[in-house]
Amino acid sequence: MTSWYKRLRNVAGMALILGVAIGIWLADWFQGLGTGKSGPSSLQVSLGTDGASELPAREEIGPPTRMVSESTTKDEPTTGAIELTAIIDGREIFLKNSLEESPISAAQLAGLVREADGNEDGIRLRILRRRSSRVSTETELQDALREAGVPDAAVFWAPTPVD
Repeated sequence: MTSWYKRLRNVAGMALILGVAIGIWLADWFQGLGTGKSGPSSLQVSLGTDGASELPAREEIGPPTRMVSESTTKDEPTTGAIELTAIIDGREIFLKNSLEESPISAAQLAGLVREADGNEDGIRLRILRRRSSRVSTETELQDALREAGVPDAAVFWAPTPVD
């Protein structure tokens, strides 16, 4: 009877270890499940009653503006770094700011990037792609940036498409 008990104990121990290992592996895949986070970073505020937001009308693209963080005070010097974000969707390029996405040509975007200072890492342009982006549009933008004299190190191409 003792050999049956030892065998059951070994099988149960192996099953427990295997269950913990699978649980840890699955936790990496399902980040949204669990007890949740606490603190100010988990706060979400809804601005509309139906969940849809109205975007302001599209305006003419102008030179980039300098963004200053709300946490800076008058005593602290600001770096004034400018980093542009562009989204490639199908055969179009959009310049993204905090509220809207405005269509822009590759040549116009290259001119804005050439004038931008970049962030602390030297990145002047962050390029996001949607799943519908075309390789020809990416190549056109890449050629326009090279013609404008923007170094490759100043442009970050996001490796995964965004929705």
